[in-house]
Amino acid sequence: MISENGKKKLLAFHGLDPEKHNDSDVDDAIKNAVTDDDLESLQNRAKAAEDALVEADLARYANRIGKDPKKIEQIKQSLVSNRAATIVLLEAIPEPRVKEAPLHVANRAENPNPIDQPQQDEIEKTKLNALILNRAEKLVKEGTPQQMAFIRASQEIPIEIMAGLHR
Repeated sequence: MISENGKKKLLAFHGLDPEKHNDSDVDDAIKNAVTDDDLESLQNRAKAAEDALVEADLARYANRIGKDPKKIEQIKQSLVSNRAATIVLLEAIPEPRVKEAPLHVANRAENPNPIDQPQQDEIEKTKLNALILNRAEKLVKEGTPQQMAFIRASQEIPIEIMAGLHR
């Protein structure tokens, strides 16, 4: 049964004065509220929304379902008939593990380092050599012989790096 407030809102929606009309007018308004065309339109919209939801679920769980068309159709029918239970079932299936890229190409001598990591050692060596070279040049300008400057710089720079002075 519809409440008094609901009756008033329904009558007002249909342009009828709630004070002048009775329950039979409310019944007529309810019957006229949804026509056959409206009902068909609502059913079509509901079907389209349900299909979109099923397709979204199929896309979400595609990695668990696989690519077999028969299996996909079975899951689709199951989602339509009992979505909640099917979702619980799909959640229970573990996700397949993704195969990771190999860390290195074993048969290539020129690329022994991992392919997914930068060659960090090479970068660090280059930075270290640049620091040693800069320090050696400063020592040469101060009057230290070149060979002695490189020896001294190569001893000083690693100590500074370990102390955290250069990064």
